[in-house]
Amino acid sequence: MKDYLKTRETGDLKSLSKQQQISRALQKAPISYSEDKFLHFGDKIILKNKKMDAVLCCDILDKISGLDEAYACTAA
Repeated sequence: MKDYLKTRETGDLKSLSKQQQISRALQKAPISYSEDKFLHFGDKIILKNKKMDAVLCCDILDKISGLDEAYACTAA
């Protein structure tokens, strides 16, 4: 019980860190605009599939384990 209380007090509980991660992910973010009309590293964009009328969603903090560099994506 002491370990749990100490971990909770320092903010190291996995449930708290996941909750903070979700809170950050749900915040509104401004869309980037580039005058040269090119994408640049760090730009924030909305990628839309016109045929499906859906936007691509991806959480880069949720890496798929076992693969070198892979992330789950969905269209909604």
